[in-house]
Amino acid sequence: MSNPRKTNFIAWWSLDEEGGTRADSHGSNNLTDQNTVLFGSGVQGNAADFERSNIEGLEITDNADLSFGDEDFTLFCWAKLESAVADMALMSKFDAAVNTKEYYLYYDQSDDRFKFVVSNDGTSEASVIADNLGSPSVDTWYFIVAWHDSVNNTINIQVNNGPEDSETYSSGCNDNTSKFALGGRDHGASGLDFYDGLLDEAGVTAEVWDASERTWMFNHGSGRVYSDLDKLLPNIVRSILSIIAPSVEVYDTRFKLRARNRDTALTTRVRNE
Repeated sequence: MSNPRKTNFIAWWSLDEEGGTRADSHGSNNLTDQNTVLFGSGVQGNAADFERSNIEGLEITDNADLSFGDEDFTLFCWAKLESAVADMALMSKFDAAVNTKEYYLYYDQSDDRFKFVVSNDGTSEASVIADNLGSPSVDTWYFIVAWHDSVNNTINIQVNNGPEDSETYSSGCNDNTSKFALGGRDHGASGLDFYDGLLDEAGVTAEVWDASERTWMFNHGSGRVYSDLDKLLPNIVRSILSIIAPSVEVYDTRFKLRARNRDTALTTRVRNE
């Protein structure tokens, strides 16, 4: 497993606060509370607890950090549905009422799936559905990663480090003025798809993670906190071992050094501080 590091992160919201503004641990994209989002138990610490009936959400006005054209980006979050009776937004920059659709990660009630949508012109849509997961269960935590790959021309979604779903797409995103939101789609007059459930450890990056990095973020279902990105030991160990051994497998909490064409193997365990 590989630590993706902080270099290409745009925002990470731990969502540990019990109410009010939710701080961005990485940058300056703090989220304003709409209609009193409270908290519940999360995967790591607290989570933001959204009540659909109260039209709750967290949002920030459009800015260059959170807008994308035809470029790589990744959305991620831990989500726990408390009901599944309507379309519900997890992460969005998507206001259909004024034709400023950009990107949208949500639960689609008719398909009974998590879905990732992008728009290249503010009106049309392209989507990929998390069919490999299938129907999500209520009151169950899911780690959802959705990304636009501008090099390989795909949009993708993966849940709980399982098989990814991918669709061919080469048109990029519509960089527009819609608000970025957790738990809904623009909480103004045209707001829709309010969420009923919990979100934890959510963020945005300006890159596409490889499978090893997504596995590291999932962390066997335990998730990560922002400060974990500072942990250098596994990458240092990887560099050393690449010099002294022909075949190396590095894990989050231990590594095994396997020497090819030998009768013996040395196994070393290293704690990931």
